Amino acid sequence: MYLVEYDQSYYPLVEKFCISTEFLHQICEPFRAIELCKKDPNRHAILVIDQKRLVTFFVLHQLDRLNPYTQQQDRLLIRNFSIDYRHLGQGYTRKVFAALKIYIHEKFPTIDALLLMICDNQTAKLALYKQLGFKDTGMRQENHNTQTIILHYELDEPYEPPTFS
Repeated sequence: MYLVEYDQSYYPLVEKFCISTEFLHQICEPFRAIELCKKDPNRHAILVIDQKRLVTFFVLHQLDRLNPYTQQQDRLLIRNFSIDYRHLGQGYTRKVFAALKIYIHEKFPTIDALLLMICDNQTAKLALYKQLGFKDTGMRQENHNTQTIILHYELDEPYEPPTFS
């Protein structure tokens, strides 16, 4: 499994990526998110490839001082985190976040924290993110008739290579 920033050569993999209809109203489809990334140099479309299949897609958004989530610049907001529905329940969220720490350390060395937005009705996901070390910031945002919780994760812990079983 590895993380890579999107480029046109990955188009066929993104084309085969399937999001559960349950989550389509909560996230941006990958091609739409990729178009936003092309227009904004602070957004980076990240693909997680496992055995030549795209299993996870998300965007890392470098925040500036004018963002509504934090006054600090050394933050990345994780947007549109989605797992291909054919690979749900296979532990990819844990694997991706373990590998993401190393990826960020290598590609964005000045970043010291991650932010993640999650709908308040996604209690199982919220519990998982808290197990992974994310903390509730107490900030909320209204979003499409639901409330979004802003989570925070400090990257100051030592980088240890992830173990995959």
